[in-house]
Amino acid sequence: MTSSLVKPMGATEAYDWRAGRWSQAVGQSFVEWLSCPSGLRWLEIGCGAGALSRAILEKGEPGKLIGIDPSKEDLAQTRQTLRDGRAEFQQGVMEALPFPDGSFDVIAAGLVFNFLKDTPLAFGEMQRVAVPDGCLAGYVWDFAGEMQVVRRFWDAAIAVDSAAAQADQAVIFPYCTPEALRQLFLVSGLRDVDVQPISATARFPDFVTYWRALTAEDWTGGRFVNALPEIARQAIRKRLYESLPLQDDGSFVLMTRAWAVRGTTDG
Repeated sequence: MTSSLVKPMGATEAYDWRAGRWSQAVGQSFVEWLSCPSGLRWLEIGCGAGALSRAILEKGEPGKLIGIDPSKEDLAQTRQTLRDGRAEFQQGVMEALPFPDGSFDVIAAGLVFNFLKDTPLAFGEMQRVAVPDGCLAGYVWDFAGEMQVVRRFWDAAIAVDSAAAQADQAVIFPYCTPEALRQLFLVSGLRDVDVQPISATARFPDFVTYWRALTAEDWTGGRFVNALPEIARQAIRKRLYESLPLQDDGSFVLMTRAWAVRGTTDG
């Protein structure tokens, strides 16, 4: 096992290794699963750096795509990397959508539902700007199960220090199971609700890359493990390393699974 004395990974690169690049693959499958007709008006909630936006433009064949996000920095990056005449990106929040009633045929949200400040208000707004019988859909990581990139980490951390359970996304995020997502959509008044798993593979070249991404300070896991004494950090590191399906060259592959959900707005 390689020494832990390696250069810290920046937040952008760390997020890309933990979730970003795998979200792109999941986003492609998500849009294919929705199987919406071409030429529709799409609204993407929380477009971030554009992983789902790219999938919508490539696979969804929208007539128009508007993405909103509260982050000026993410929007600037998305505008720079996704130059498409069909797409427009605006600053905004899910709970106060700046659009007239019935503006969109499809409303999609990737990895957003666990970050809502006011869930009933947000779902009311999404349904307000959707056409009758429109499609409202999204996906979230399966933190409690087969989002193995972080699940392996939390399992190792909890085995060493039970306090890790209080920071585990499977505990702090309410919408990471199919049952919770289905109930969220039904309670919000959507019909024909369907929930499906979507998986992608995450390939890491070596353990050092994986560990650096996990111990970056931009997420709850990194902050937790870095606050521990060195002996505890090394115990987590060793336990995690020994749990991985390592190949002869040191590389390994983990599963990344998300739960996708869709429903139909009132007609």
